[in-house]
Amino acid sequence: MIEVCEEYLSYQTIEEKSKETTRGKIKTLQELLGKDKTIDQITYKDLCDLVNNKLPYLSKRFAHVHQMSVSEALEEGKKNPDKTLREKTLKEYLSRLNLVLDHAVRCGYISNNPAAKLKPKSLAKPNEEREPFTDKQLQAIFDMPIFTETPVDERNHKFWLPLIALYTGMRLEEIAQLYVADIKSDDSIYFFNLTRENNEKGKEKSLKTKNASREIPIHSKLIKLGFLEFVQSKSNETRLFSELDTRKRKLSAAYSKFFGRFINKVNKNLSQADKMTKGHVFHSFRHTVKTQFNRYNYTESEKDHFFATMGWSLGDSTGNKYGKFSLKKKAEILEKALKYEGVNLSKLIPPKKVSNS
Repeated sequence: MIEVCEEYLSYQTIEEKSKETTRGKIKTLQELLGKDKTIDQITYKDLCDLVNNKLPYLSKRFAHVHQMSVSEALEEGKKNPDKTLREKTLKEYLSRLNLVLDHAVRCGYISNNPAAKLKPKSLAKPNEEREPFTDKQLQAIFDMPIFTETPVDERNHKFWLPLIALYTGMRLEEIAQLYVADIKSDDSIYFFNLTRENNEKGKEKSLKTKNASREIPIHSKLIKLGFLEFVQSKSNETRLFSELDTRKRKLSAAYSKFFGRFINKVNKNLSQADKMTKGHVFHSFRHTVKTQFNRYNYTESEKDHFFATMGWSLGDSTGNKYGKFSLKKKAEILEKALKYEGVNLSKLIPPKKVSNS
């Protein structure tokens, strides 16, 4: 199956990072099915056993601790079923498997795809699925000293990453890898220009999907909080958040762990009913933006513009229908949908500079 996977990938014009992810998942599935089992020997019964008795028991640590073998990951998962892979991750395994098996069918290696109708089951607890933040939770987050007491000239990624996510829906790594040159303006509209282009030799700038290359208007609230001045202060640097460790595989790796600890601190200021769960992570900002938009009475055209802003797939018909999405229209939608009327950020607004004249 690994050889067929390599053949399939050789025909794909996708990022090398995405190819590596597919290779890794197919290698794991091959080990679970049996290293010597060839693609034409894989049966529906084999895959049912894989989906029901093996894959759901893989420990979450398996994806992060590369020294861990598949057998060790299964053993750990069976001891701690609440720390196994989420349903979304299981679906990603099956999705990659289906791509390879479909390729095998097209090439005549097998007559049909035995995984076509399989569905994964997850052992992870429901509250581990990512959840959007409530207004009370957002208020508690942005009432923390790191936001209210940090001097304007000392604001860094710990201040800006959550706020940018709150008003754009951008993914954590998308924000972390921003270059100063990615903040642009067109017809008086400031925006984040997310592309795969990089400004450093030997540094690869990655985006999750082909739809992730996009232009996202900078919300007026971010401007009011002093974001453009922050960008200006970085004019002599390449990366917007140059303090992040570029030696890590992901620029956001350390901050992601920090944010988890930060949420635990915030919870101390919330009532039991309002406390955040394991389902509340940095990506919850993206879910929050989606929730806010769903409350907004949008037209079909506005929905398509919002999807383009978030970097979601629109389908063939949408692209043909509307062509290039208007930056002005995107800005209007974000301003209307992302008001957060139940959240007061006035303490974060920088004091006005007093003129010497």
